[in-house]
Amino acid sequence: MKAYLYKETKNKKSFICSKFDNSNERVTIYHEESGIYHQYWRQGQVIYTEKEGEIINSVPSNAVLSENEVGTIINHVWRPGLCLNINEALDIDNGEKSRAKRELKILIEKLHEILMYIEPDPICLQSYGHKIRELLILACTECENTWTAYIRLSGNKKQRLTTNEYIALKDKLFLAEYRIKFLNHPITIDLEPFKLWNVKKPTESLSWYNAYNQTKHNREDFFNKATLENCLNAIAANIVLFCVRYSPYDLNEESDLCSKLINEYFSIELSNPNIASFYIPHIKSVSIVNLPILGTT
Repeated sequence: MKAYLYKETKNKKSFICSKFDNSNERVTIYHEESGIYHQYWRQGQVIYTEKEGEIINSVPSNAVLSENEVGTIINHVWRPGLCLNINEALDIDNGEKSRAKRELKILIEKLHEILMYIEPDPICLQSYGHKIRELLILACTECENTWTAYIRLSGNKKQRLTTNEYIALKDKLFLAEYRIKFLNHPITIDLEPFKLWNVKKPTESLSWYNAYNQTKHNREDFFNKATLENCLNAIAANIVLFCVRYSPYDLNEESDLCSKLINEYFSIELSNPNIASFYIPHIKSVSIVNLPILGTT
């Protein structure tokens, strides 16, 4: 069973809707049409109606069919629509997640130190130096660790992995959809670290990662590649990979030090996401409490 997804305007506000039929009724679920496309769960924001006619006749002509069956997810990959029982659904080990947050916190703390001396405005984004190079190498190494973990999950046991293998993750993990905004300064910088990544030039098209390779292996000729701009993109890439594995809610809505640092400097959003890839929970109304609950498939 699949759902139909489409845009709808309600009370002068635009939403993404998903609609499907369960065994008893027709269900419509609303998502925000911005940010991380949060799914609404409060009473009255999931609509249950009687099934009348074919469901295709109850949605706009431009509605798209969901890529995933209602109630299913892709292993270890967060998508909008998954906001309940995330740890169980994504098979998250809390110790593993805590370590990932600590590593992300270290990156932001090191960035904070650099920003005490360099103002991140357009004039200074091409600034480079030893501390920036050190952080760029650390951030890109963390990206490689996450990429490798996903490649291993796919069953690829190749000892030496390169961007020829890593590039396969771009579409599988929806990496190009993420936009990380750098905030808290006179300017706002949009960071889309994976947007231009392509299979024809899997290293060169990932400019910040290519800069890391160059300055790591040949500092004499490529020291100037260790720029603040490349460093910001490498950190943004780590934020994206954390969101894919553990969900952005763990950064947006928690009160630990890592989350506070992230929210001080960055905001997380999806840019023109593929709505057909959203997860659709299999839910039904419960007359006793008049609230939706998770069901099973």
